[in-house]
Amino acid sequence: CALPDLVFDQGIRIGEHWTLMGYFLYGGYSLIESGNKELAQHFVQRLKGTAEVFENSYNLVQSQRLNAFYCLKYREIEDVLKTTENTISISIKSNHIMTVIESYCIRSIAFSLESNYDEAVNNLSEVKKYLKGIKLPLFLTRYLIAKSYIEIAELKFNKNTDGNEMLKTTK
Repeated sequence: CALPDLVFDQGIRIGEHWTLMGYFLYGGYSLIESGNKELAQHFVQRLKGTAEVFENSYNLVQSQRLNAFYCLKYREIEDVLKTTENTISISIKSNHIMTVIESYCIRSIAFSLESNYDEAVNNLSEVKKYLKGIKLPLFLTRYLIAKSYIEIAELKFNKNTDGNEMLKTTK
């Protein structure tokens, strides 16, 4: 962890909260996807540290966003739900709407994985409220991924469904 710690210390020293946020957020996503669980958790903690040092709500929201993604990837569903609930609350107050959208999508996926169809649908409905007028592919894709998790769960538990809706969503 020498390089991330050096980056953190240097960034704090020169006051670069934005650069630190980008380094730890996107580096953390990459580590999570590659399966480097220990270093990914270190990045989550460092990102949280930048939020605390700079008293910056955006960095705090991003650390929680990364942590929720981490918990979802490693199927720590209870932690996903706690983290996203807190993230949504802070994000709404600080007007970080994109993080609200992503948090509701992550919650919907988590509920789908737990076979809690009603809660999955409710959280996806919240996403729809915020997506009005937003055309950014990243967030539309997140919505469609969450929707496909619901449709997969529905297909798995409802033998009367033929899967055509899921095929449309995933196309």
